[in-house]
Amino acid sequence: TLYAKWQELFDIVYDCNGHGTQLDIVYNKSNLPQELPTLSETGYKFEGWYYDNEFKKEAKANDLLTSDVTLYAKWTSHEYQVKFNLNGATGSIDSLTVKYGEELIIPVCNISYIGHNFVSWNTKADGSGDTYLELTKIKNLTLEDSITLYAIWEKDTFEVSFNANG
Repeated sequence: TLYAKWQELFDIVYDCNGHGTQLDIVYNKSNLPQELPTLSETGYKFEGWYYDNEFKKEAKANDLLTSDVTLYAKWTSHEYQVKFNLNGATGSIDSLTVKYGEELIIPVCNISYIGHNFVSWNTKADGSGDTYLELTKIKNLTLEDSITLYAIWEKDTFEVSFNANG
């Protein structure tokens, strides 16, 4: 006598949480795939798939399915430091830690440099790089672990006049 053994099949939905390329629904599966898909996006690290959007229960390759399932992608933003070099002036401005995707407001340079006026911040000490004015709002300044912004100064100019009749 032969008996039919029925295997329940379920659907898998991948929720990429706003990053990466949205994946197609996978139909009629009894287990998660041997290799779960990996995703990538500039400025973010893909941390894996989870059964819940609070990322408490991680999905593992080949997990047995008992119902239709939505898997949630977990991402971590790249974090970088913005350092400030006063480029000849004395004093300091604290570094900032910024997450990729978050807005950074370029700080006001409140440092005095005798005989000079502050012009802007720049990615190169000689002012030939990217220029950022104080209070400029920017995102995603770098993919490196840190970036240095250099103060760009112009020398004060004075006009001297002589009165020969006096």
